[in-house]
Amino acid sequence: MTRNENDKQFLNAKELSKRWGGTPTARTIDNWRYSGRGINHYLIGGLVKYKLKDVEKYEESVHRENKES
Repeated sequence: MTRNENDKQFLNAKELSKRWGGTPTARTIDNWRYSGRGINHYLIGGLVKYKLKDVEKYEESVHRENKES
């Protein structure tokens, strides 16, 4: 696996915030991590990273379907 392929498998808090349209902010995502909430994280080379598969799993867990009337 090349470095570029590996980079696509992980996101930092700023990239995660951007994925979600800027809300929550990267700072809020960091605060979630400090308080033990949110997505599992990894410390890689001194940098906090979020595995894309974990992000997708989290997104699915908070997804809510609209009920038809």
